[in-house]
Amino acid sequence: MNATVSQVQAPRPRAKVVFLLAGVALAVTVATVAWAIAAKRARAPEAEAASAPVAMAVTPAADDDITWPGVLLAPASVDLAPTIDGRIAEVRFKTGDRVEKDAIVAVLDDRQHRDELAVAEAGRRAASADAVRARIELSQARDRQVRRDATVKVDGETLQVVSAEEAAQARFATQAAVSRAAAAGAGAAERSARARQLKTALAETQLRAPFAGIVAARYGDVGAFVRPGQPVLRIIATSDLRVRFAVSEEQARKVAVGHAITVSVDERLLSAVVETVAPEVEPASRTVFVEGSLRGAASDGAVASLAGRVVRVRLGARP
Repeated sequence: MNATVSQVQAPRPRAKVVFLLAGVALAVTVATVAWAIAAKRARAPEAEAASAPVAMAVTPAADDDITWPGVLLAPASVDLAPTIDGRIAEVRFKTGDRVEKDAIVAVLDDRQHRDELAVAEAGRRAASADAVRARIELSQARDRQVRRDATVKVDGETLQVVSAEEAAQARFATQAAVSRAAAAGAGAAERSARARQLKTALAETQLRAPFAGIVAARYGDVGAFVRPGQPVLRIIATSDLRVRFAVSEEQARKVAVGHAITVSVDERLLSAVVETVAPEVEPASRTVFVEGSLRGAASDGAVASLAGRVVRVRLGARP
């Protein structure tokens, strides 16, 4: 009996091992969870810092840094073309040359015009001589009429010196002389007008510069046949060039007449002054047009030839 009880109460080694392993596993699990929580807490400030918005300081552009596109305008330009047809006999200037006002820049062949003028002048002189002769004949006819109409008094009676028939003939002769003188005068006037017309045509064979400027283009050479209105040379004035550009409605408040501006073209800086600011805003683009003058810049032929070029404009004097 005692032996049996002692056998039942003896401890079991396998159960003790199982409990030991379970305790170890629980400890490992708790340690793992604790480490994960600690790691998460350590990374939280970094994540918050990374996700937080970064504040950026924005510095507005200075007025001197703002530029606008513009275009250079010539104050005056002209394409010189003849009013008559003819062959070019001479072109006295090339592109880029300076010309003075009224300078002859090109000449058409004028030999035919000179010959026609010579014939017209001869006819004018002949017609003038005929008119003079007709006036003399008229004067003589009037003198004869006066003599034929003369009367004398004999014994208180007025008598005609010549017969009534002779007096009538004198009057008719005077009237004929008046008609011949008028016709001769009209003929002389017509010949004179024709001569003047040919003189004008002869003068039109010479193309003259209407103002001082720069030859911007040459369209014809010696020997070329040109017709009325066909350009031979293009001249732009050497007075002040102008620049035209547009600014936004907000920027227009900073631009006023008299302000200095700088024009940039082909890496060259040119000084200009604002002369006009449009009083109203262009509805479609909400911009204001501004014009300035490049005072003295056009005296440089290289600059004057830039008329029509696109440029950049900014406020402020040239550095």
